[in-house]
Amino acid sequence: MKYFLVCLFAAGVAALSELDQWRQFKIQYGKAYTSSLEDRKRFNIFQENLKKILHHNERFDKGEVTYAMKITKFADMTQDEFKDFLTRSYGGTARATEYFNSSDRDNNGAEPSESVFENVPKAVDWRSKGSVTTVKDQGMCGSCWAFSAVGALEGQHFKSNGSLLDLSVQDLVDCAGGSYGNMGCNGGLMNYAYD
Repeated sequence: MKYFLVCLFAAGVAALSELDQWRQFKIQYGKAYTSSLEDRKRFNIFQENLKKILHHNERFDKGEVTYAMKITKFADMTQDEFKDFLTRSYGGTARATEYFNSSDRDNNGAEPSESVFENVPKAVDWRSKGSVTTVKDQGMCGSCWAFSAVGALEGQHFKSNGSLLDLSVQDLVDCAGGSYGNMGCNGGLMNYAYD
């Protein structure tokens, strides 16, 4: 049955031309390029990735690999571009070092006493308690600092008030730069976001 479904999927993929799949990909993931030259370049990369996906899935059908592949929002990126996307640094290291070496932090660098941890459970699934908003995607923006700050604030608001608010990450990215020490999509720190 699994083999039949995979064959049916492969036949459905093959039924669409690469150009149709490209158009569908751009619509599904909201892709737009700055020029027709860039569009052609990305289409060529997409075609190469599509070949890799189909070849890999043939191996999956034969039981040679343990997972199937599909087209994702990254299908227009080269392997090097994807690796760069996953590993890039957004320039927050110098400011982070400055913050953590600062003497004006709340606890002045002191470690909390062991008694603070005596009644802490080993694990808590906050999702099951209803205190987590939907998954968000920062895309190509180096704004993890804003996403984590907003997530923490949403959770604390729920814990304090019993209601879940979906706060704006974009507001922090746009407004918590400058004198607050963050750099929008180029990095920042949660502590600066809280300030």
